[in-house]
Amino acid sequence: MRVTPKMKWNLLILATSLAMLVFLEGPSQAAILLYDDFDPGIDSGTFESVQNGAALGDGLGGFLSGNALHFGTVDGLDREATTNMLDLTTGGSISFDFRGGNEVVDGETYWENSEGVNEWVRLYYTTDGGLNFTELELLSTQMDLGERPTVWNHFDLAIPLGAQTSTTQFMFQQGASNGMGFDLWAIDNLMVTNNVATVPEPSTFALLGLGASLVGVGATRRRTNKSGDK
Repeated sequence: MRVTPKMKWNLLILATSLAMLVFLEGPSQAAILLYDDFDPGIDSGTFESVQNGAALGDGLGGFLSGNALHFGTVDGLDREATTNMLDLTTGGSISFDFRGGNEVVDGETYWENSEGVNEWVRLYYTTDGGLNFTELELLSTQMDLGERPTVWNHFDLAIPLGAQTSTTQFMFQQGASNGMGFDLWAIDNLMVTNNVATVPEPSTFALLGLGASLVGVGATRRRTNKSGDK
């Protein structure tokens, strides 16, 4: 197939358009909006509210290194933690480590089992200041009853479309408990990120410049050819 001048011209336009698209969009990377490892305590900018939870665990059995946000050793039946509002309009992820009660491994002082379904822990999100909540993930299961090969479990969840707003909050909540010392659980290394566009690579600028130059040369040649045909 013979490549005509018009086909070459169209290819040049296509190459330039692709270069401009890459330039405008750019690759995306994660920006950390929130991070808390609960050492030495709960960071003031992490949660809007924490009910009946406390940062503890450093040096105690069954915890990761340092503290975690632990629920069950503070008196009170309602156990939940709600983050501050976060701008997640560009998407992102929420990650954390979670442990439900597993007294077979480390004893019941800090890890008394959550035997009932209504005692399981769930992660929710809200976009209207807490008027309505949507379940994002069930964290506890029957496997928390001493059957897991490991006691801590890492979660890394993509932000769903419904949570991609500028007023998103997350809530960790236990459905019910039998009071202090029962149905224990904890979270650690909580992190929320959003997606941000990065500055284009130098190669992108070079590609954009080359495409623009070729288009300019092509346009000049076309004008010259038309002048010669007259």
